[in-house]
Amino acid sequence: MINQDYNFSKYKNSILIIMLFIVGLLFTLSTIWYVKNKMELLKEKQFQQEKIYLKQKLRNLLETKRKAVMSIAVVMSKDITIQEYLEHKRDINIHKLIVDISDSLRKNTDYKNIWLHIIDKNGVSLARSWSNQAGDSIYNIRKDIRDIIKSPHITSRMSVGKFSMTLKSIVPIFDEKGKFIGIVEGISHFNSIIKKLKKDGIESIVLVDKKYNKQLTKNITHTFINDYYVVNFNPPKKILNLVKDKGVKYFINNREYKVFDNYYTFTYPIKDIDGEILGYFIVLENKNKLINKEINEFIDNTIVFSFAVLFGLIVIFIIFYKSRLNIEKQKEYFKKIFDSTKDIIVVTDLNRIIDVNRAFLEFFNIKELDEFNKINKCICDFFEEEEGYVSKEVESQNCIEYIFNHSDIEHKVKIKQNDKIYYFSVKIQKLIENEDGNLYVVVFSDITQIEISRKELRRLSITDALTNIGNREFFNENIEKEINRAKRYKTPLSLLMFDLDFFKKVNDNYGHDVGDIVLQEVSKAVKKVLRNTDIFCRYGGEEFMIIMPETSLNEAIILAERIRKTVENLQIPPVKQITISIGVTELKEDDTIETFIKRVDDSLYQSKENGRNQVTSL
Repeated sequence: MINQDYNFSKYKNSILIIMLFIVGLLFTLSTIWYVKNKMELLKEKQFQQEKIYLKQKLRNLLETKRKAVMSIAVVMSKDITIQEYLEHKRDINIHKLIVDISDSLRKNTDYKNIWLHIIDKNGVSLARSWSNQAGDSIYNIRKDIRDIIKSPHITSRMSVGKFSMTLKSIVPIFDEKGKFIGIVEGISHFNSIIKKLKKDGIESIVLVDKKYNKQLTKNITHTFINDYYVVNFNPPKKILNLVKDKGVKYFINNREYKVFDNYYTFTYPIKDIDGEILGYFIVLENKNKLINKEINEFIDNTIVFSFAVLFGLIVIFIIFYKSRLNIEKQKEYFKKIFDSTKDIIVVTDLNRIIDVNRAFLEFFNIKELDEFNKINKCICDFFEEEEGYVSKEVESQNCIEYIFNHSDIEHKVKIKQNDKIYYFSVKIQKLIENEDGNLYVVVFSDITQIEISRKELRRLSITDALTNIGNREFFNENIEKEINRAKRYKTPLSLLMFDLDFFKKVNDNYGHDVGDIVLQEVSKAVKKVLRNTDIFCRYGGEEFMIIMPETSLNEAIILAERIRKTVENLQIPPVKQITISIGVTELKEDDTIETFIKRVDDSLYQSKENGRNQVTSL
């Protein structure tokens, strides 16, 4: 009986095993079919998302480049030297000036391929930074220039010329009375965008439509694919050959995206202001890099589920083990992401730093976080004080708390490390919030080059190009600020105005070059006499202004006399002697900017009427 029961049980178990095997086999086959179809759907979703991402990325890069070129052109349009040249008040080498500016941008900023073009109010080209050619009229050649001359306004556009396809920003120049006197044009290439994509692991080829072949009489790269001009300076040979083999039409007829061999490709049409296609941005990526974690997780979860159905309790153990393994893998995965980013990432509870990424350790040249925590409490200990940047403590709050509580505005910090200055934008997010306290993730993104470029553009916009002191725009900014400060805190404020006596004779007798040297030498000499708090500006021509905060009229007169004597004793061959007439005044309680400036101007006029080379105060 026992043996029969044993045999029956054995037989029943065998049937159960066979049934489970059949069910498992059918389940496995159906799972394989399901997984295969689901993977294709996920890949399609990923490819569609990548197309949207690339399209937006290219738009953003082109718009950023357009704004950068526009900013440079606008700054140039405000340059007093260029304005005076166009008004025939200055005799300078305008070609050398714009070449020097282009070289300065190339050396000190990310703008390596910016060309400048000065055009007069009649459409005659006065100077090109990329060529010595000048004096030719482009009025009848270029419709955009004719439009600006007829109706002066700022505009940007992409176009195809003799050399390549470029992005242009055109800005009208006006004199002090608002009269149109000329045009400054900024021109840039696509190569910086191509390099940016390359850094992000995206290869690209920029092509000009073949209908523009006859225009490209002086093309730069001398590279064509099937009559389509290649804009890239140094296109990768592998990608170049790939586009040649497939044919340009294979790519430009691609309205969506295409996947071939190991490549994912998307083509973005480049259009002019009227919507006409000028060329094409062809981007290519390794398609395997786009198969993201979502697909891998789906496969893992499906396999785990299948084994759970087939093997019951044993698979529960396997699932548990696999889940633990996946958690470790995810930790390792996120740690790799954490460490691979170039941004500095800090996890903190406000009292101490909990964790950092590799970029943090490399920046502070340490091996472990403990080395940093032994000496420092917070990264904010390294923040440098400067207007416009977050300091260690703001409004009696820890800087991290302050930035987190004011997330609606942009925050930047200045950090000095190894005698070098770095600039970062800072963003903070609360990671964990519980009864034990809060954890914050602080991300520092390096914007050093952007800030240096911005500061350089700002410096150029407020600095007189000849004397290297403040220009009239800089004066206008500071006079209003200092008047408001003096009235608020009830402190004295004096204003000094001087100009060079008989300066017109210097230009007439010795030439404008000598006149420029005189202006430069006088500026240098006066600057040495001034205090750190004094604000020295070229007001226009041979007129200069000095704003003297917390300075009474008597103190200002003493300083004015010292300046007058300093200039009188200058030796600037071949000029025999240089003298200046000075007017000085102190701010009154009921003064406006206009009345304050008029009074110092009147005092200067009296100095000239009374014989020059003297100081008059009102």
